[in-house]
Amino acid sequence: MGASGWTYFVPYRSDVAAALAALRADVFAKKTFYTGHKKRAAKAKTIADAIRLTAEEGTHSILDVDRIVDTPHGSDPMRFGCVAPADLGRVTHAEAEVRVFELFDLCPRNTGVWTTVYDERGEPSELLFAGKSGD
Repeated sequence: MGASGWTYFVPYRSDVAAALAALRADVFAKKTFYTGHKKRAAKAKTIADAIRLTAEEGTHSILDVDRIVDTPHGSDPMRFGCVAPADLGRVTHAEAEVRVFELFDLCPRNTGVWTTVYDERGEPSELLFAGKSGD
């Protein structure tokens, strides 16, 4: 199947880890993730069960990452499952949508990045999570 790219815009929160946790819970509750070729993960009771049931295929979603790191992705192979900061500057939602492929390029497989998105007044309005996962 190969890796899939994913993006999510969520309301801005200064606590990025809390925003990630809330997003993961929402994606799991709505079952908006890949459930495996036998659809076993659709019946999962927890995020951990969904990840276990999709095994190396992954969920092709934000569920495949579960922690924030403070430094941008580099060649550190221990970053599996992490979301790192990325700087697109003071981009609006529309600008971020256009530049999302730049974010994918920053992500080794099974990782993601986050960046702040700003409104027309220059105030933080959203967080954008983007990454690629699955196999």
